[in-house]
Amino acid sequence: MYQRFNKQDKNIFPCALAPLCPRVIRGYLKKWKAFLLFTFYFLLLSGCSYLRLPEALSVSETNWIQYGGTKERTNVSPFSLKPPFEVAWMYDAAAGFSEYSVSTADSFVFFGTLQGELHVIHLRTGKSVGSVDFDKALIGTPIVDENLMYVAIANTEEGLQAYDLARGKIVWKAKLGGIETSPLLINNKLYVTTLNGYAYCIEKNSGIVVWKFLLPLFERSAFIHSSPASDGNVLVFGCDDGSVFCLSLVDGKLLWRTETGKSIFSSPSISDGKVYVGSQDEYIYALNINDGTIAWKQNIGSKIFSSQAVDEKNVFVGTSGGEIVCLEKTSGKIIWKYIAQSAVSSAPLVSGDVVYVGSLDKNLYAFDAMNGSLLWNYTADARIKSMPVVFGNYLILLLDNRRVVALRSEAIK
Repeated sequence: MYQRFNKQDKNIFPCALAPLCPRVIRGYLKKWKAFLLFTFYFLLLSGCSYLRLPEALSVSETNWIQYGGTKERTNVSPFSLKPPFEVAWMYDAAAGFSEYSVSTADSFVFFGTLQGELHVIHLRTGKSVGSVDFDKALIGTPIVDENLMYVAIANTEEGLQAYDLARGKIVWKAKLGGIETSPLLINNKLYVTTLNGYAYCIEKNSGIVVWKFLLPLFERSAFIHSSPASDGNVLVFGCDDGSVFCLSLVDGKLLWRTETGKSIFSSPSISDGKVYVGSQDEYIYALNINDGTIAWKQNIGSKIFSSQAVDEKNVFVGTSGGEIVCLEKTSGKIIWKYIAQSAVSSAPLVSGDVVYVGSLDKNLYAFDAMNGSLLWNYTADARIKSMPVVFGNYLILLLDNRRVVALRSEAIK
């Protein structure tokens, strides 16, 4: 026989009723189910986000912790990965992406969206680890530095912020104005260019400004959409007015300035004493890093918005006219060219002897780096305007339909 429950006895905890009355149990279960469903839908509708990694990241030299892979921004992967590929997973980020790439560290993929959310997902499964909402568009690639993540934010006064992945909180904010480029990490300093015409050097642990450079007075109406690159001694970036600026990494003083014919949106690459950068005047330039003089320039037929990849021998670049061009690094001579079906806004990626390039024609192309023969292509269900990244035996793509796609290959060296 079950004992009767006195409803007026408030000292009895509901769990104590289990052996007493099944009807009471069912009542409490219904109430808890309704509460949990209400909580779930409330969190879903309120857009609640949370990001905290349970363990410290293991970051190595093979990780793609910032845009371009290294401080020189050559867009050459430390992995040699060959096609063919198969789709490993897809992830819906619920918002679009810029032309910049993801970053990778340990076994995670990091990327921001144009709605201001920064996502972290597992490399092997594509499952979400968490996200954090920075409220404004995230255009540049986030930097992952062990347990700290540095995020550039557009359309806000506090344009650079540091997020502690272990504690799940913002640890500092720097009031630099809106940033539509990717920051650069060198040792314990961050370097960034801002939309309002500044270049900054920032202490990475505190967010304190070490030095700043402002575009000359007659150019202050120009914006900066070009991310900085460095050889460890100087900082180089392009400007909307068509100039390439070179600053001292130590104090930010202007060392030289070289003009091109039109705006520069692409980010420069540095290799073997040369600065390589494309301009909207349809030329790609090789500048001597010591004084900014032009070593060579080559007309490739269309405006250049995307950055280039530079390996030991060649320079690879895409154009608004759909040309994918390989040039000899020392002379600028065109070695091979391929015409895609639409514009190329994605920077190429070199992985071993393969060049990967995405196009707005929805194709990811894989070329033989030496002769330009098409080895393989993947047709996505949306445009590809962001740079691909190879990490391990995965190739990560951001698509124009809000999806992240991981392609897997076993042909890795």
